[in-house]
Amino acid sequence: MDHKQAGEAFHQQLLLTEKLYGPQSPMITAALRNLAMAALAQKDYAGSEAYYSRALDLNQKTYGADSTEYANLLRGLAHTYLMQQDFPKSESTLLRVIDLYENIYGPDDFRMAVPLTSLCYVYDQWANRKSPRLVTPA
Repeated sequence: MDHKQAGEAFHQQLLLTEKLYGPQSPMITAALRNLAMAALAQKDYAGSEAYYSRALDLNQKTYGADSTEYANLLRGLAHTYLMQQDFPKSESTLLRVIDLYENIYGPDDFRMAVPLTSLCYVYDQWANRKSPRLVTPA
């Protein structure tokens, strides 16, 4: 199965979940997240952002903007920004995730490693884009 077929299958998942639970149910966020990842794999950044935004909106209304569900979707959105090389948006989104995780889990919890590692990667990629590493001739 390629990314396009996966996207089509996830779209069917969304339609069925919406039919079962309704279009405003947080139950559809899994399908939206899957669609966002499939769109990202196809370099459809606008589509990925749109799916994440809809899922974030649903989770914010249901669980609040300080929930783990919301924070985990934000991590996905930050990855979408990273893949577009929109480092400022990726950084600010990950900083929000880190703040949420600290409030939810505490600053010393092992789960802090995930967004912190992602932020380090963003900074590494951002630095390499600004000043590429020198290649030593062989």
